[in-house]
Amino acid sequence: MIEIVSKQSRDQCRGQLEHVAVALNNLALCLRAQARYREAETLCLQALSIREKSLGPEHPEVATSLNNLGLLYFDQSHYEKSEPLLRKALAVREKTLGPNHPDVAMSLNNLAELLRVQSRDVSPEPLYERALTIWTKTVGPENPWVAAGLANLAMLYHNQGRNSEALGLLNRSLGIREKQLGTDHPEVAACLINMEEIYREKKQYAKAEPLILRALAIRQKTFGPDHVGAAKSMSMLARLYRDQGRYAEAGPILERLLETLERTPDASPGDIRSCMVDYEYVLRKTRRKTEAALVEDRAMAILEKEARSK
Repeated sequence: MIEIVSKQSRDQCRGQLEHVAVALNNLALCLRAQARYREAETLCLQALSIREKSLGPEHPEVATSLNNLGLLYFDQSHYEKSEPLLRKALAVREKTLGPNHPDVAMSLNNLAELLRVQSRDVSPEPLYERALTIWTKTVGPENPWVAAGLANLAMLYHNQGRNSEALGLLNRSLGIREKQLGTDHPEVAACLINMEEIYREKKQYAKAEPLILRALAIRQKTFGPDHVGAAKSMSMLARLYRDQGRYAEAGPILERLLETLERTPDASPGDIRSCMVDYEYVLRKTRRKTEAALVEDRAMAILEKEARSK
């Protein structure tokens, strides 16, 4: 009887701890969506610690926490921190869930994205394809996860100069997302942004502009005008205007974007400096040389500070 009570107590305690971990994880996801990365990191680490102690290191929920923390670092371009977490999450999921589980596909996709953005020698294409095969078989071809996999593979094709194939995949992804998530969903905006990038690089500006304007409207409506996601859309719109020589339209957008980034606690110095460089260029093109010099000095100060911190 004593052993039974003891086991029941342990199980009850584990259940309570898991409720806490779930709450921490969910709040961390909300904070990540708001680009409040420092707060999100603290909660992710707490959730991971609780799960490792209560469930053991090789449990699917531990893999979930590893994956979420890895993606949080990925969002901040801290790839050296992200990769070991994503690889460990994949290993745990394959061992505990089997090689053809949807969560395994998620880990494969995330790891492939990490490899793609770093332009590593190892091709991520087999990882994307395996993830898509698993998702198509387990959750169906019209699932938003499939749409995400198609969009990510499309950007790999774009990086390889296979733009026709990339646009074909993005159109498929957009169709699934609009059907399953609604026309004003942030994932729809992400797809539109990827398409805009391809058309802009091909100098097909008439096709690119309505895509980025629609994406910006979705993100501003969903997250608010000062959100990092909306700011990145503003940056792409300004770049589109700059590339066409429409400097008078690009200038006010970059000015507002810079103000937004500078008052956002988690905005990276690199993003702020990049915006300053773009703004300085536009100011010079519109013959505002004094203002351009001031912005250039500020950008150089950030660059020097970054160099000293390394």
